[in-house]
Amino acid sequence: MGIGRAHHVQLKVFDLDRSINFYSAFGFEERYRVVLSDRELVFLRQPQTGFNLELFMWKDQSHAMALHGDTNFHIAFTVQDMDFAKSELVRLGAVIDENEKPMVRGGSFLLLRDPNGYEIELIVEP
Repeated sequence: MGIGRAHHVQLKVFDLDRSINFYSAFGFEERYRVVLSDRELVFLRQPQTGFNLELFMWKDQSHAMALHGDTNFHIAFTVQDMDFAKSELVRLGAVIDENEKPMVRGGSFLLLRDPNGYEIELIVEP
């Protein structure tokens, strides 16, 4: 028994429409889109598997790599108890990147790094 289940994988892209079109070849369908002042997110789902793919695009492409290096993905897990999950993962070597924040569509999220430096997102769904 684990503390959560896989939720989605994020890919940073340079062209959302081209990427949506590409991943539709694998059966992905757009679930929803979030437009913020500096970025846009599109969540796709593969109905036959329930797998979620988040496409993330910085509006100002000129500084996207300078701000975030070559990090181009993260993995996200839903959790029932954020405090328990956070303390357990820190005990196992995770480093908290950001404090828990509310999500646009409800719920909350927390970003951390695994012992290898990979970004992990914890999500409490609404």
